[in-house]
Amino acid sequence: MQMSLAARSTISVLAVVVVLLFATGAYADSVFTMTFTGSDVSSGAYSGFSVSGTLDGTVTPDGLGDGGYLVTSLTDGSLTFSYGSVPYATYAETGLVSPGAPGSSLDSRSVAGSNPIYDYPTEAGNTCGGCNDYDAYDDILFPGASPSLDYWGLLFNTNGFDEPVDLFCSSSPIVSLPAGCYLSVWLDGTRNGNDPYDSGYEYLPVTIQETAVPEPSSLSLLGAGLGFLMLAGFGRRAWLARSADLA
Repeated sequence: MQMSLAARSTISVLAVVVVLLFATGAYADSVFTMTFTGSDVSSGAYSGFSVSGTLDGTVTPDGLGDGGYLVTSLTDGSLTFSYGSVPYATYAETGLVSPGAPGSSLDSRSVAGSNPIYDYPTEAGNTCGGCNDYDAYDDILFPGASPSLDYWGLLFNTNGFDEPVDLFCSSSPIVSLPAGCYLSVWLDGTRNGNDPYDSGYEYLPVTIQETAVPEPSSLSLLGAGLGFLMLAGFGRRAWLARSADLA
């Protein structure tokens, strides 16, 4: 029994729906590659340096209705610091600092009042009473948005620093620093950084791009949808050929 034209049309429509569902659902529980490139720092402890690198992060919808996705883990990545055009050192990413991780807590000192914060240790001899040695963070990514990270940013460890670094973006100027995205490095208690609020930090400017990497299951779904489309198209061509022979 030959498949009816209506049945073939139904399969074609279903295949299109599968492909569209893949396109709209690619962000759910997916891996994102974040690529960032930097420009030279004009002042502070890293004057003349720039930073670039990549981070692969697994994300899931944050459930807040803001279009954001919570980064639940980092699976790969590195930072390369350069002086001018000469690479200086490359550090591997060694893990995300997730909300509730050791060293983190919810604290009213953070600007948001409810964001997790990571406390940096106070170094011996530190007499900066007005300094706040902590980072507020939320590990939330906004795919397709510009910028793709918010002011709290993504906090993670590397094998080149004793304490985590923070990748974040600000849509408004930070006093003397222009709006944009930065990698924030805590300077282990020294006070020669370019952070206008607390010179214990250095901000290295970066530009961030993110790319979704579909999971294998999603790729299988896409392949199945495309296969249905090909089969439906072949069946339709065969039906048209038979119709022409009968005419």
